Amino acid sequence: SILFIIIIVAILVFAINYFLRPLSGISNGLNSFFKFLNHEVKDPEVIKVNTKDEFGVMGSLINENINKIQQGLEQDSSAVSQSVATADAIGKGDLTARITQNPANPQLIELKNVLNKMLDTLQRKVGSDLNELQRVFDSYQRSDFIPRISNPNGEVERVTNALGDAITTMLQANLKQSEVLQEKATILADSMKQVTDGANSQANSLQESAAAVEEMSSSMSAINQKTQDVI
Repeated sequence: SILFIIIIVAILVFAINYFLRPLSGISNGLNSFFKFLNHEVKDPEVIKVNTKDEFGVMGSLINENINKIQQGLEQDSSAVSQSVATADAIGKGDLTARITQNPANPQLIELKNVLNKMLDTLQRKVGSDLNELQRVFDSYQRSDFIPRISNPNGEVERVTNALGDAITTMLQANLKQSEVLQEKATILADSMKQVTDGANSQANSLQESAAAVEEMSSSMSAINQKTQDVI
């Protein structure tokens, strides 16, 4: 009986170890997958279960879902990388950059849609190229109001061009007024010159008249003196 019991226990232990051996592979595969999720390893290990029983079915299902999750994470990673590139392009002044790759995570999809809508609003309110706006503003700062933004779409771009047009019109009007004032100043200067010349001429005439009167007075005095001497 004791020998029989030992044989039965040995058979049971062997059977249990044999049938439960796939659990070790499943455990190792899950452990590798968790390390992958925690960014401890680059790729998870595939669960190798070649049996046709429930453990084999379980291993296949786990492998299939691990593969889907891995593909989804790679898709999310690619979308995040493009988001970083888009942010870098926007930082360099390109407001037309958008996130085009679709992540697998629904929350990331919502974030992508929100960011793209925000960029659409920003482009509509400001414009397409911040560098072009900076170029025009720098020219205006140097008192050069000739540059304009080509094909303005944003409100700030259109307002910038309108501001340049308004300042140009104002400067042209001021230039015309300056030309008119210069012309009037020239006419006034000519008139003043004529008045000065006339005054100088009249002063010379008065001096000549005074000299003539003085000469006549001297002559009359001489005549009067001679007349008295004769008498």
